[in-house]
Amino acid sequence: MNKATFSIDIVSSMILVRKTGYWDIVTDIAYITDLAQAFARFKSRQFVVFVDMRGWICSDEVKKSEFKTDIELDRRAQVAECWVVDENKYSDHLLKFVALPSLDFLRTQSLDEANEWIARQTLTTNEIDKLKAWLQLS
Repeated sequence: MNKATFSIDIVSSMILVRKTGYWDIVTDIAYITDLAQAFARFKSRQFVVFVDMRGWICSDEVKKSEFKTDIELDRRAQVAECWVVDENKYSDHLLKFVALPSLDFLRTQSLDEANEWIARQTLTTNEIDKLKAWLQLS
């Protein structure tokens, strides 16, 4: 199995996340901790989150972990989130965390759909270019 890795990059008003490999509980705790710190940097400044989950597989141990139920990320300033996935089944257990009426949320297997989502966000042309370039690195 592929080793679990993640990266969280903050670019202007965007949090760009890449998750790959076979996820275990240790990696998940490290990831959630880092993600919470990234969210905290925005406080009241609006931001969007883009998550590239292609190549990511979540173990049953992580899916069933009670640790996740205790986590609350401060999403008050978040306006949108997009997940690019290989298969929806690997991210089904995460849907409850983005079930916010004010959040423009998309989960897709299509880069074309992701690009449509990107186009409707209130991002600058420079931010859109950076996001598309980051996405092509996958």
